Amino acid sequence: MVKTPVPCHTPSRIIYSPFSRALVLAAALITLWGCGIKRPATDPVMDREAKALALGARSLNQDIRSSKGTGWLVLDTEGKREKFRVAWAVKAPDRARITLLASGIPVETIVADGKTVKFLSHTGAHGLHTLSRPDPDLNPFIHIKVRLSRVLSLLLGQVPMAPFEDAWFSQAPPNNRNILVKHDFSSPLTRLELATDNTPQSLAVLDSSGDPRFQIRILSWKELEGRRIPWSISITDSRERTLVLDLSR
Repeated sequence: MVKTPVPCHTPSRIIYSPFSRALVLAAALITLWGCGIKRPATDPVMDREAKALALGARSLNQDIRSSKGTGWLVLDTEGKREKFRVAWAVKAPDRARITLLASGIPVETIVADGKTVKFLSHTGAHGLHTLSRPDPDLNPFIHIKVRLSRVLSLLLGQVPMAPFEDAWFSQAPPNNRNILVKHDFSSPLTRLELATDNTPQSLAVLDSSGDPRFQIRILSWKELEGRRIPWSISITDSRERTLVLDLSR
């Protein structure tokens, strides 16, 4: 018996509506979130304590609206060490003038007016460079991957934590004083380390593997006009490049 051949049809192209594309994107985001650091099941009572401690660290010296002073800045970048005198004047939240000096001679000045940030080389290393955004990454200029806003917060005596909605201890205290905080499912996880007296010691923004994208360590504190101010600070990025800032005001 001869079989009648069944004609082959080329499948028609599937056209996705904007709503379908949104669903696909949402599913992809959920999948990526599932590959990252998952929120563990924790004690709600301990979560409230963790959140209160994290809020306390974030609110530290938030009423300071301006600061000026001097200090020393050391950059360790891929085998090269540079030491500068630094002078600054900062006005919260995003206005500043910061000058680096070598042997008393200005080398680089950063000026932020809340809308733009200007980088001026006094040595001719580069021309006047203006960025039309208030919070740029400083990596192209100081070779450390850190945003300007975090440096300004430290110069104001604050702990540069982003807003967050959720907080929990990485392990049960008192043996562990590490608090993990997160704003929402798409934001990076931040780890806050406290001393036994709840003084902030370090702050790290983590990648999906739990490794620091960068870490800020507060090496020492100083009592100044009735306040506790971070006095010696180090910032290390994912490539182990380090900035150490010692204030002397």
